Amino acid sequence: MANQLDHLIELASLANVTCQVLPYSAGAHAALTLASFSVLRVDHHGLVTVYLQGPSSHMFMSSDENIEHYAGTFNRLRTSALDDGKPTLGLLRSIAREHKQNKD
Repeated sequence: MANQLDHLIELASLANVTCQVLPYSAGAHAALTLASFSVLRVDHHGLVTVYLQGPSSHMFMSSDENIEHYAGTFNRLRTSALDDGKPTLGLLRSIAREHKQNKD
């Protein structure tokens, strides 16, 4: 786990990566009852789709209604999450330290 966190910390330092953490302290959130989802955009082709992944199935959805719903959910999650940068990196570093100490 500590190695995975170190890798996330390293990736978060890249200019083209945004890393935000939604801590447990945020409580219930906009996607709590949803399957895992990704909003996929291919700007140079003008393509947008939503990919849902559950325990026993997966699907792509590309209707404007679905894209708007999941993009809105994603934006609410980003608003609830810690800011990119110091708050997120501080939490990741703290958890990584805990895992390294518990490993010893």
